[in-house]
Order: sequence, then C-alpha cells, then structure tokens
Amino acid sequence: MQDLIKIDFKKKEFKASLETLVIKEKKETQFVAIVPSLNLSSYGNTQKEALNRLFEDVIKPYFDELLELGERKGFKELKAYGWEKNKIFKKQFSSAHVDTDGVLKNLEVSEDSLVSKESVLV
Repeated sequence: MQDLIKIDFKKKEFKASLETLVIKEKKETQFVAIVPSLNLSSYGNTQKEALNRLFEDVIKPYFDELLELGERKGFKELKAYGWEKNKIFKKQFSSAHVDTDGVLKNLEVSEDSLVSKESVLV
C-alpha cells in the first residue's frame, strides 16, 4: 500500500492513509509506533496505546500545523520528506523516499524485535 495524503488547504481538511510500523524491542517494555513516510513516532505500554498516541498526540497536531502553514509552505514541508504532488489530483500527495518494505532506510531494529505493520486512516 502506498501512503496517500489528501489536503484541502482552503477548507483546512485532510485525509490520509499511512502505513505505520509498531516495534517492540525484546528487552524493552514500550511499543514504538512510527510513520516512516513522515518520520513521526510515538510510544505506549501497549501496541494500541502507541497507535492511539501517534494519532492523537503526533499525526493530528502535525496536520493541523501543516494546514496553518498554507499550501505553499505546507507542500514544501511534505516535499522535504519525499512527498510528491499528484499531477492529476492536485490535492493529493504520495510518498517516495521509503524503501519497498515501507521502512526508513536508516532505521535499525534488532533481529529479535517484534515488528508489525498497520494501516492508519486519518
């Protein structure tokens, strides 16, 4: 699944479909939820808590700030993370700089870590 973001800067609305990794290192007690395509993350005592915090405390405020920046600066921010504007659907963006497994190229996870992929719709 390719991550997609649809933003209407005039209406101050957004929708997104984002692939999320949830990682728990074997020796750690916390779960870490990461959206590789936006380099956003959060944590929690459970997988569900990590995902909920990611949405409420990180993703939603990020997009609220992005909308406040306006279209030109907001697009520049997304472009810095490798997002490209869809040539046909002008309000849609797609990610480009995440490897084929949906993982950040420099993300190091030990082999005995628990890793799961989730799709987050916002």
